[in-house]
Amino acid sequence: MPTTAWFPGGTLNYTEHALARAAIAPDEQAVLEFGDSRPAATLTWAELADRVAQVAAGLRALGVGPGDRVAGYVPNSSETLITFLAVAQLGAVWSSCAPEFGPKAVIDRFVQFEPTVFVHIDGYRYGAKTIDRRAESAEVLAALPTVRHTIAVRHLGTGHDTWSALLTDERWHHFH
Repeated sequence: MPTTAWFPGGTLNYTEHALARAAIAPDEQAVLEFGDSRPAATLTWAELADRVAQVAAGLRALGVGPGDRVAGYVPNSSETLITFLAVAQLGAVWSSCAPEFGPKAVIDRFVQFEPTVFVHIDGYRYGAKTIDRRAESAEVLAALPTVRHTIAVRHLGTGHDTWSALLTDERWHHFH
């Protein structure tokens, strides 16, 4: 069947299907987040869908669209989930590395990916130990010449924060 064309002109959006429950059970819990870095948190389906739409709008304002690539040097967190779903909603491509990865491993992966947007955290906690990742994030960013915009997530509460602005109507043109 090499000449068969399946569903010509058809499209499918992962985020639309992942968030379908928001229309059915908006007040039902969608996300339960636990970690060493912050207190436990929850999001309902409605909150999750709303935040995904807001972040997608912010990314769109940065020029992110179908086929663009967004890289995240981020942990498993609600911000990461929201950003991934927003990227997918726009038809862009997401790749991530955990902040436990050293800069060389992250650079080796992301330089091939050629991201236009780089999302990173200030650091994380492992048990009682605080691990600052700001220098490592800067090293990774310096090795990615294709990046036009960076988005900083204040995961520890100590670093720069531009991710929160994605959840507002602020203009994004003044960020790197």
